Amino acid sequence: GNRRTFKKIAVGKRQPWDLVCSWSGQANRSETQLSVSGKARTSSADAVIGIFDSGVGGLSILREVQAELPNEALLYVADHAYCPYGTRSHRDIRARVEDVMEYLVAHGAKAVVAACNSACVAGLDHLRARFPDVPIVGVEPAIKPAQQTTRTRKVGVLATKLTLAGERFAALVDRYGQSVEVLVQPAPGLVELVEAGLTSAEDAEVRRLLEEYVSPLVEQGV
Repeated sequence: GNRRTFKKIAVGKRQPWDLVCSWSGQANRSETQLSVSGKARTSSADAVIGIFDSGVGGLSILREVQAELPNEALLYVADHAYCPYGTRSHRDIRARVEDVMEYLVAHGAKAVVAACNSACVAGLDHLRARFPDVPIVGVEPAIKPAQQTTRTRKVGVLATKLTLAGERFAALVDRYGQSVEVLVQPAPGLVELVEAGLTSAEDAEVRRLLEEYVSPLVEQGV
C-alpha cells in the first residue's frame, strides 16, 4: 500500500522552525529526501504540496489532505519559534509566513495550504500577491457547516483574538451567519497547551480553560 510515514528533518540553525516533516504518498517512490541548504528543487517529479501552521495543529488538516490525495508527497512546516501567531501583529505575521512560504517553494511546493486561521487573517492575501504562480489554500472558522447543523440556531466560535477581530472573520459571519446568532469567545492559552502536548480534558489546566471559555457559550444557548 501507500507509504504513510513521516520523516522528521533536522533543519539546523538556518531555519528557525523546528519541525519539518515529509511524506511520500506513492508506493513505488522512495521516501522523500529534502535538502535544507536552501537549494531549490526544480524537478516536477519531486513537487510536493506544502502545508504550514504555527505549530502541530495543522497536522489534522494534513491528515485530511492525505486522505483526499493519497498519491501526493507532502511537506509540513510547524513554525514553533513564532507560535502562537495569534498574539503577533499583522505585519510580523505577514513577514513570517512569507519566510515559510519561500522555504516551501524552494523545496518543491507546487501548492500550499496555510493551515492556520491567524496566518490566513493576517497574511493570506499578501502571500497570494507575493507568490501568484503558486495556488494557496487557506482555512477559516467553520461557521458555514455549523449554521447548517445547529439545532439552537446559535453558533459558538473559539479562536484567537486576531482571528475574531479580522475582516475575513467579519465577512464570514456576514455571509453565513445571517440565519443564526454567532457568539465568539477568544481562547488565549489553548494553543500553548496543545503545543506542549496537553490535549486531553483529563489534564487540569486544559479542563480549566475549556470550562472557562465554553461555559459562557453554553449559558447563552449554544
